[in-house]
Amino acid sequence: MSQSENQSWFQIKKKLFCGYSNIDIGEGQWAYMAGPEKALLDMLYLHPHSDNWGYWRNLNLTNLDLLNEDRLRELALESESEKLRRAASKVFLAIRAAKQRKAFNLKCRCRFLS
Repeated sequence: MSQSENQSWFQIKKKLFCGYSNIDIGEGQWAYMAGPEKALLDMLYLHPHSDNWGYWRNLNLTNLDLLNEDRLRELALESESEKLRRAASKVFLAIRAAKQRKAFNLKCRCRFLS
């Protein structure tokens, strides 16, 4: 990574140029848009030590239960990046914990309203 003023430059593997949708932004212009799973993996790829738990303690990720685990797994495998595979395994644990918390909170609310 090199930095100049407020810009950062990264070199990424060609294998990571996937998982984007072409979005019409008007006036004959198009943009590549990443879905939530791809955006998360891109962030993890570009940040050092993102496959370590210390990195995760400082993140404030919300709505993890909305991520598609199958899509996340598919993208991590396609990347052929060991770092992304390790990071994705941590995401899976976080997703499952978020789903359990959501289910627990829903049960508690239902009991309270009964």
